[in-house]
This record gives sequence, C-alpha cells and structure tokens, in this order.
Amino acid sequence: LGPIPDELGNLTSLKILDLHKNNLNGSIPLSFNRFFGLRSLDLSGNRLTGSIPGFLLPDLKVLDLNHNLLTGRVPSTLSTCGSLIKIDLSRNRLTGPIPDSINRLNQLVLLDLSYNRLSGPFPASLQGLNSLQALVLKGNTKFLATMPENALKGLKNLMILVLSNMNLQGSIPGSLTRLTSLRVLHLEGNNLTGSIPLEFRDVKHLSELRLNDNHLTGPVPFERDTVWRMRRKLRLYNNTGLCVNRNSDLDDVFGSTSGSNVR
Repeated sequence: LGPIPDELGNLTSLKILDLHKNNLNGSIPLSFNRFFGLRSLDLSGNRLTGSIPGFLLPDLKVLDLNHNLLTGRVPSTLSTCGSLIKIDLSRNRLTGPIPDSINRLNQLVLLDLSYNRLSGPFPASLQGLNSLQALVLKGNTKFLATMPENALKGLKNLMILVLSNMNLQGSIPGSLTRLTSLRVLHLEGNNLTGSIPLEFRDVKHLSELRLNDNHLTGPVPFERDTVWRMRRKLRLYNNTGLCVNRNSDLDDVFGSTSGSNVR
C-alpha cells in the first residue's frame, strides 16, 4: 500500500521483482535503472501513475505493467532492453503511436498493448519482430488507421493477432493469409469495408476467425470444410452486406452453424 520506495533501487543484484496486486500508487521510480541484472519486472494490477521510465535494462526478459493508470507514450527506449520476450502494457492510459524502434526487439514473443489510447498509423516496424507469436492491440479505439497490405509480412511465427475494436478502416489485407503460423485472427468491431479476400477461401491453418461487426460486403469465400472446421469460432455476423452465394453449397452450412450465421 502506498508508493514504491525509491530506495528499492539500491538492490542492484535483484533478478526478479514481483509487486503485482499490492495497491501501489505513485510513479515508477527512476532508481529501477540500477537493477542492472533484472530479468523480470511485474508491477501489474496496481494504481501506478505517471509515464513509463526509459528503462535501460539489457537483461530484462519480462515487463508486465498491465492494469495500472500509466500515461504518456510507449517509451522508445524499450528497444535498448534487447532481451525482452514479453511486454504487457495493457489496460493503461498510454497515448501516441507505437514507436518504430520496437522492431529492434528481435526476441520478443508477446506484445500486448490492448485497451490504451494509442493512435495510428499502423506501425510498419512491427514486421521486424521475427520471433513474435502474439500481438494484441484491441480496444485502442483512437487508432483510426488502415492496415497496409504487407504490414505484418515478416511475422512468420505469429500465432495470435487480435486487432478488434480499434476503428480500423479500409479493406482486409489478403496477405494475412500468408502468415502460415497464424491460428487466431480477431478483426471484429472495426470499420472494415470491401469483401473478404479470396485468399481466405481455404485457410487451413486458421482455427478461429472473427470478422463480425464491420461493414463487409460481397459473397462469403470460404470452403465448406473450413466453415465446418471452425464452427462457432468463425464469426461473420453484423456485416449486412455479406451474402452466401447460392452456388457455393454453403447456404445449409451457415443455416446450421450457430455463431457463424451471416444473416
């Protein structure tokens, strides 16, 4: 209870610091930069305020600051923490764009910046995160950006992509189907327009796809086997312009697959 004491930074040999859910308030002390060998920092679930310090911690692998009241920008100096494999800054009040320098974190596996107040444009630098397996940006309603066709082309290990409720505009890039490790794709609750790309016709690697609550139009391109395989994990509803081609042999499938009904 209360602020984090600045004197904590005197423990320069500390490897792991876990203070999650301790009802802490105040700012994160700058003295934390004296944790030269720190590998894991978890301050999640508190009431910390102020901006995130410019951490210069080369051995840091885990940074978890989710569920706080932090403001300001995602610090570009995170790129100096080259050992990071997990960054969770979700459910704060962070603003501004995602810094381009983040592409230097070539060991990063999880990046969760969801439920902040981040804005676009969609960062091309993300395609440099070759080790990334999960990217979660949902709930940043001020993003108001389009997804460039090849925005994520370098993410060959990406398994989970969650970009829901971000006010994304424009069309769905067909290049997303070339992320062959991708298993979960959430794009629901945006302002996406146009048709579902034909490249999605037979996406055998996807196990969950949410495109509901957009402004998509045109015929549903999926193969019958794809629809049956995903069942309720394929969500297309509240796209009033979507239709099932009568010659596609899908009408009976959508009529009997709860949660995937386009009508």
